[in-house]
Amino acid sequence: YWRIPDPWIVANVNQNYVWCDHWASYIPVILFIDGEEIATIDLDYWGQGRFWDIETHPGQVVTVTGSGFTKTTIVRNLTLEGVDQYADTVFGTADPGSELAMWVWSDYEPGGGAMYTTTDASGNWLIDFTATWDIKPGWHGYGRIHELDDSDYTEVGWDIHMPWFEINIVEDAIWGGNWTPGSEVTVT
Repeated sequence: YWRIPDPWIVANVNQNYVWCDHWASYIPVILFIDGEEIATIDLDYWGQGRFWDIETHPGQVVTVTGSGFTKTTIVRNLTLEGVDQYADTVFGTADPGSELAMWVWSDYEPGGGAMYTTTDASGNWLIDFTATWDIKPGWHGYGRIHELDDSDYTEVGWDIHMPWFEINIVEDAIWGGNWTPGSEVTVT
């Protein structure tokens, strides 16, 4: 099995990371923001890696370089204003006339894919999944604005968490997670 690197980068503006994909295997790459060196990571076998805790803002120039490749993207104005699992909608803002791709999937059921929209004159966007998918706990997605000339993009991510708990009778303990922040959970 072999592949030819075709690198691309992603600036995630609400989960604060820069993602690299389709680079060469096991190479170090360096992240620059507005020309300032920020960090270095080693990519995995698949040429993938993530720079964590990287806060980016619209207009910043994000560059990743390594193994003879350099990829640059300008962080776009893109926000996620909400996810309404009952109305099956996701909405936010971007520059007026921006084309947005929304990728969605579930951890617990088949399906998923992409829907597309263009922001209105005020910069608002809304994706309505009603006719396609019933988004609910366990569903995730990413809204993306791609560069015009290649596969680099700015994205926002969202999750509708599936609450969980587990009981360990050996340690006499109960663990849980993904509950609504501030909610009361009762164990009986």
